[in-house]
Amino acid sequence: MRFEVYFVYLLVVCALDSLGDNDAHTEYDLHKRLFQQYNSNSIPRSMTSSDPFHVGIELYLMSIDEINELRQTIAITAFLEIEWTDSLLIWEPLEYFNVTSINVKVKDIWTPDIVLRRTLDKQSDFMVE
Repeated sequence: MRFEVYFVYLLVVCALDSLGDNDAHTEYDLHKRLFQQYNSNSIPRSMTSSDPFHVGIELYLMSIDEINELRQTIAITAFLEIEWTDSLLIWEPLEYFNVTSINVKVKDIWTPDIVLRRTLDKQSDFMVE
């Protein structure tokens, strides 16, 4: 009887161990894999692709702060939304315990250069911090 209980216990432990060993990686492993050779200064497109890289930009007007008729200027407050797909930062969620999103510092990823032209002041860059 004791041998049978021990044998059943051993089977259960082996079964649970094999269930947990499905080659799933942690979020730490995901970060390490994604950024091991990532270069935030290069446009993230496939080496074999010659297709244009699409960046979507939407500007949401929040308020009109000032209208100066004499200078023919307007000052606004707006929210800028920029969207693109970074093909180098894609993974299979099942390989990483169903992780579908991660937190990354903006300085660590490629961001498009956006310049505001035709302004009253000198030409200015949108800085992402």
